[in-house]
Amino acid sequence: MTNPNTQYSTTSISTILKDLKNKYDNFIQKQIDSLTFFSSKINGLAEIFNRFAGEGSDSNVYSIINCKFIARNAKIILKNLEESLGKSFYTVGVCLEISGISMLISIAFTILLNTIINANTGK
Repeated sequence: MTNPNTQYSTTSISTILKDLKNKYDNFIQKQIDSLTFFSSKINGLAEIFNRFAGEGSDSNVYSIINCKFIARNAKIILKNLEESLGKSFYTVGVCLEISGISMLISIAFTILLNTIINANTGK
């Protein structure tokens, strides 16, 4: 416990607090400077990779790397399908189902034929 007769000087406490504030401000400023330095260095490194990711440049060479051409091709295909099929989408679906069923039947008969040939060659 402290002695109650001891008197604290208010000037010394205020001086200590001002000194502490100045040191804290210096510390914060050094941290800000460090973060600014690191941020500039990291941004410099990121700029190297941004052009390969397609950010900042619309070069055709880099659009292949980031696969932008797939979206363009899909949009073109969908637009052509819409223009060519129009209202006859039901007919296209029926044709696709018939071709799928015929492929299923042909695969089943091919497997059956291979089984029969293998069974007869073993005898």
